[in-house]
Amino acid sequence: MGIQKEQRLYKNIKITLNWLIGPALFGWLTWALWQKLSAIPDLPRHMRALHSVFDGEGMEQFAAIGLLTFFNWSAESWKWQWALQHLCRLPFVQAVRSVLAGVALSVVTPNRIGEYGGRILFLPEGSRLQAVPLSMLGGLVQLLVTLLAGVLACLQPGPALINTLSKVGLNEGILPLIQILTMIFIVICLLLMAQMKALLLILCRWPLTARAASYFPALSEISARQWGALISLSMARYLIFIVQYVLMLQVMGVEIGWAAGCRAVAVFFFLMTVVPSIAILELGMRWQLSILVFGAFSPDILAICAASTGIWLINLALPALTGTCLMLGWRIRLQRHEDRRE
Repeated sequence: MGIQKEQRLYKNIKITLNWLIGPALFGWLTWALWQKLSAIPDLPRHMRALHSVFDGEGMEQFAAIGLLTFFNWSAESWKWQWALQHLCRLPFVQAVRSVLAGVALSVVTPNRIGEYGGRILFLPEGSRLQAVPLSMLGGLVQLLVTLLAGVLACLQPGPALINTLSKVGLNEGILPLIQILTMIFIVICLLLMAQMKALLLILCRWPLTARAASYFPALSEISARQWGALISLSMARYLIFIVQYVLMLQVMGVEIGWAAGCRAVAVFFFLMTVVPSIAILELGMRWQLSILVFGAFSPDILAICAASTGIWLINLALPALTGTCLMLGWRIRLQRHEDRRE
């Protein structure tokens, strides 16, 4: 009798976790995204500006931006597959679900740390903890690509962007120092990644770091092909970001050519990375920097903000909402699977 009571109690706990906490998580993520959207200055005007592009040439460019978003997250999912190749075989569809779940949690957690927890939900048991450092590594490679492109763009920013850089404190005296420090950081990271196995062996010998290093064995098993795939796909994603942003600026009426536009977007991403900001204020920082950078080419502040709004909606908000739906569906399928097993 006591065993039956324990089984019923265990089943009730599972039902509570899957059917109560799952929908609550979905509702919380949706509400958090809505709060971020509501905080956008002049959101109705931005939405009207976005709506106005759904005709003629603007519609074609907007469709191209949406298609690039598909390629963007496909590349990230493929990159995630490559990172996990020696740990577990993850089907592409499952990799997409994993990535989008990570996006959903990343937008509502400090410093986007929720991304790692969201991604491992769709991984097989036994490989989830080891997959966390692999996810961090993929993010680090993407960061290095962003920083390197930003440094190169700042070498010859052009007269239009020199004033912008000085407004954020990167004048002719500070900018070279930032570039040198950034390059030193990139080189150190590349050297550490190249000697990952030796680094982990050293860390395992120190009592203070041995326990932490024991959770990172998957990092030492990455092959040269995996490194090549991670770097190549990170570069591909960065190029997609650049093209998307320039297209969106042009759709919104910002008169900027491709050469100047690509350089300006690279500088914008670089500033988003190196200028200190609080995670909860990231959206505000994004709009302020977009006005500073792209305002050097156009006085139309509304068009610039509408372009930033559109990129954020397409590249982050919609994938995050998709991820919340996938997470809710995952909880329901998990409950049904466990019920069948019983």
